[in-house]
Amino acid sequence: MNKIISSKEKKEMTSKLAIAFGKEIKNLSKENQEILLDDIVTAFQNRIVVFNRTISQDKLNTKDNIEFHCKPVLNHLKEQ
Repeated sequence: MNKIISSKEKKEMTSKLAIAFGKEIKNLSKENQEILLDDIVTAFQNRIVVFNRTISQDKLNTKDNIEFHCKPVLNHLKEQ
């Protein structure tokens, strides 16, 4: 996911998460539910970008120039 998702797509994802986490977030105010769900969608987008970048590079460097070689151990998405 190297693209910015549209507001429609983000609303769809948020709606699905609201259903999936309905029991867990029901005691939060409506405003806090919206904030939390938006944060989850944003975190998901950011994590996917990092994973995609890591997979394409096969290595990841930190600020301290520590190099991590990243080879996928499991790739269950290709199996589906």
